[in-house]
Amino acid sequence: GSAELVQLYTDYAPLFALLADKRWLLLPHAVKVNDTQLWHNAFSVRRGVLVAVVRGAPHGSGGGAVAVATRGLPTSGRATVVYAGGATVPVVPAGATYSFPLRRGCAALLIEP
Repeated sequence: GSAELVQLYTDYAPLFALLADKRWLLLPHAVKVNDTQLWHNAFSVRRGVLVAVVRGAPHGSGGGAVAVATRGLPTSGRATVVYAGGATVPVVPAGATYSFPLRRGCAALLIEP
């Protein structure tokens, strides 16, 4: 019903808000994900760099932790994973690789300077 649709919009609003004024990060091979079935992209956003990872379980793949390897992106500063519903979890990279689980098949990695 309509209430369920409103709840979906409300849950995903924090992720879409992060994409305000986004620009594709035009660095070759800036991001690599350990699961080739997942869709991912990197954007320059107001707060830093945002790596969106989507199409995970239940949509096909990505049931376990995702490893996002970055190249040429900042590894110092603060990194946070943002989920649908607005939950945020700090994440510390191992070198230039960030590992975190997906929730509802997606997650956004925000790397702030």
